[in-house]
Amino acid sequence: MDNIEHGAAELQALGKSFFRAGNLQDAVHHWERALELAPDDATLLYDLAAAHYSAKNYGRARELYEKVISLKPGQAATHNDLGMLFRETGDFDKAFELFVSAAQRDPKNAIFASNLGGSFLERGQLSEARASFQRAVDLAPSKGQYLYQLAETAPFTPADPRLRHMLDLMKSERALDTADRIGLHFALGKALTDVGRHAAAFDHYQIGNGLKRTQIDYDETIAFHQMNEVAAAISKPLLEHLQRLGTSSDTPIFIVGMLRSGSTLVKQILARHPSVEAAGEVPHFSDALSAVLGKRVVKPQQLQEFLETLSRPEIEDLARIYLSKLRSRTGGALRIVDKALPNFRFVGLIRAVFPNAKIIHVVRTPVDTCWSCYSKLFAEPQPFTYELGEVGRYYNAYRDVMRHWREVVPSDAMIEIRYEDLVDDLERTCRRLLAFCELPWDDNCLSFHQGKNLVKTSSAVQVRQPLFREGVGRSTPFVPHLEPLVNALGARQNHPGPGSAG
Repeated sequence: MDNIEHGAAELQALGKSFFRAGNLQDAVHHWERALELAPDDATLLYDLAAAHYSAKNYGRARELYEKVISLKPGQAATHNDLGMLFRETGDFDKAFELFVSAAQRDPKNAIFASNLGGSFLERGQLSEARASFQRAVDLAPSKGQYLYQLAETAPFTPADPRLRHMLDLMKSERALDTADRIGLHFALGKALTDVGRHAAAFDHYQIGNGLKRTQIDYDETIAFHQMNEVAAAISKPLLEHLQRLGTSSDTPIFIVGMLRSGSTLVKQILARHPSVEAAGEVPHFSDALSAVLGKRVVKPQQLQEFLETLSRPEIEDLARIYLSKLRSRTGGALRIVDKALPNFRFVGLIRAVFPNAKIIHVVRTPVDTCWSCYSKLFAEPQPFTYELGEVGRYYNAYRDVMRHWREVVPSDAMIEIRYEDLVDDLERTCRRLLAFCELPWDDNCLSFHQGKNLVKTSSAVQVRQPLFREGVGRSTPFVPHLEPLVNALGARQNHPGPGSAG
């Protein structure tokens, strides 16, 4: 027995050294061998689960986490980590249960309080989310992430003690690490905007974005090439040929466009219809395309040739892979909304694969869209959003892609829905939207804020409330500070008009 235990310990130590070095494959190999010798070692099981989770081996990770919980049900970290896994794989109800369990087992852990707050927010339980974020701030008062989460979910007043707390933190800002400084500046930007101190708010947004930009590896040339490569390859004659090979499914409804354009609002409206479910922001189409490209071992410079020689079996394969992924996170709805906004790059190819699918392009005034991007600290970094000139140039590049698609795809394939039109006349715009999707009218669609489906985007707070006009012209108080953005957008910073890409 001593020799077996010694062998397991040695293998476990080797696994740790590989894991610390970022070598997941060797870490997993040594820990799996150790587990054969010590199958009920909870620490080993937990470490191995974490390694499999990091390697995206979610099935094995889940199995190991569940065994740890059976051995040590009071270990809160395992409940939290398994919750993160379920959230990653789209089982948000199980994730919520585990976050609740973790926070109950260790109520003094700020990470668990924050994760529970995020899960409450996704479910539309705003008061519970605020309470959890407040608890996280109480437990870790200088943690920028928690300050920002709380700021985004709760409006501020001039005498707000939370605002005073953040201003006091600024006195020793340099003592904070960079991530906490970033979160603090974005939180102060939001708070000072709430109380009407726009010049001071802009200063904090600018500092926060500047700090974040130093952490981002972003190359505009590469980004614009990736944005344009499919559009550059698909002409109108090629699309007319390809769509004759397309599949008959009308299940997907694609929402495309820029971040912060009002797309979550459109998704919530559609998701309230009894025939519709929402799959969220998942890269299923690009993943399916990559899978088909991989079977041909297509190199990047061969994309044009690949698209020109797409066969019916390949298109059917792409559709099958995509629909399988899409349905894996939804029930048996007739129609499923895919709100992966970067799919704007693939509009022509989407039309070729799914000639009967509907594509909704959501647009909002360019300056409002770009300012909203700049003023948000996204959970998943958006590389182009941390410098005003860069976000403006990205918007123009996106607009050019959409102009191309409007010239190439049939007029009945895509509709543009303006955020401002939704605010001005919700019912009229909703009727236009449902008619385009060939869905019968349903009054529930007007009560989008009462929807029970989960919202994971930075719009999670706004779409749980009725429409307010404050969303229109939100950039106006900041215009004196937005010269780099306005210059980047050029003369096209006003509301998008007919024939523009918005």
